[in-house]
Amino acid sequence: MAGVFLVLAGYAAFTDSPTYDESHHLKYGARLLNGDSDQYQIAYSPLASHTPFSSLNAIPKKLFSSAPPSDIIQGRMITLLFSVMVSCFIYRWSKELYGLWAARLSSFLYLFDPNIMAHSHL
Repeated sequence: MAGVFLVLAGYAAFTDSPTYDESHHLKYGARLLNGDSDQYQIAYSPLASHTPFSSLNAIPKKLFSSAPPSDIIQGRMITLLFSVMVSCFIYRWSKELYGLWAARLSSFLYLFDPNIMAHSHL
């Protein structure tokens, strides 16, 4: 199931155009990684979200500054991997509580939830 999810969301990560605020999140995340958490320096949007997760999306940019894929694609891969990790935790927890079939079902429901599918690669 996770493999199918990775293929579908990975394809969407490469083919979807950048959202309005993705580049701003990456810039803020890069600033967080450099130790600058002042959110008031950016005046690009009053709706801007300044979440610590933005720093995770900026890690590939900091580590591999000259890598071929764009910064946005690299950031999307971090979010995609995080979604798969959450699926693994859901699977493990459900298996402990209710058994194998419930774990498979809950993992399936998480991975193919339209909201998760739409936002796991952004």
